[in-house]
Amino acid sequence: MGTLSASDSCVLDWESRLRPLHKRWVEGGRNEGMAASLQTCARLCCLAASRDVPILELGSGFSSAALRSVGDLRLVTVDDNLAWLEETGRFLDAEGLPRGVLTTDLPRATFGLVFYDLGNMQTRHRYLEYAVARVARAGYIVLDDVHFEAYGRAAERAVASFNVDLEASARTLDRFGRRALVARRP
Repeated sequence: MGTLSASDSCVLDWESRLRPLHKRWVEGGRNEGMAASLQTCARLCCLAASRDVPILELGSGFSSAALRSVGDLRLVTVDDNLAWLEETGRFLDAEGLPRGVLTTDLPRATFGLVFYDLGNMQTRHRYLEYAVARVARAGYIVLDDVHFEAYGRAAERAVASFNVDLEASARTLDRFGRRALVARRP
């Protein structure tokens, strides 16, 4: 096996750091198959930790706790489900993590990092263009659940002008067969 890149090393480090948090998330009665994967959240934390930019998280849950584990971030978390947003807030409180901004209101600003994991797949399709439009110049977007064929094709079309990191995307694959798409706006 070859030498790990700095990016691979970062992801492995974050996977290790997030594993106990992920276990507590699932043990709290939350569906592991519905939570953003450990692999995707580790990649997300590496991106968040390596740049000082505002971050938009569309969809709340385990990823909210993972991102808040990075430290002091300019993070806005939006969810279309108020009950789930409140559940996320209770988990953050129990873990001693800052709630920061948890809202159901969609911002108009652009962000240096966007994580898109909002609602069900119908909702995901509906707000895909909105999510992509929130990515600032030279910013990143991580689109979760692109293993769903129709959504995956729509996501690829939506970021066709972006630089897609195929290697980073492939490394988000988890034991459920889920993966994310990682792309950077030029």
